[in-house]
Amino acid sequence: MHEFMKLNKGDTIGIFSPSTPITSICPKRFQRGKQYLESKGFKIIEGNKEGDILFIEDSLKDAATIERSFSLLKLNGVFEKISGIILGKHELFDDLKIGRKPYEILLEVLGETKIPFIADFDCCHTHPMMTLPIGATIELDATNQKVTIL
Repeated sequence: MHEFMKLNKGDTIGIFSPSTPITSICPKRFQRGKQYLESKGFKIIEGNKEGDILFIEDSLKDAATIERSFSLLKLNGVFEKISGIILGKHELFDDLKIGRKPYEILLEVLGETKIPFIADFDCCHTHPMMTLPIGATIELDATNQKVTIL
């Protein structure tokens, strides 16, 4: 039987402002949820700040889906703010017979935007699986394909 980890007071939770249509229907839901978590003693780190390293991980998706996801990040200016990308190894990726890997799709979407990144990083739904703590200070060395938790 799988044992689930329990969050405790003082734990850090990384959250991103939702980008779904529900925010226009219930605009205060996100803020109320954040306030509730803070009232219970959790430390909240909001994502997508200037200079952050973006961690992208997924599983069971196809080439068209991740191309849309990467394009949405670009359209929302995310790639202009960040200083690097860690692209996790994608479990059971369906290339739709086009022969492109997730990092190749990311490069295409980035176009002329130059951002250091590491691809196929073992930290997602594959083995071995390395844990990246949310909110940790890390160093990304794209040249040597190395991530260091500081």
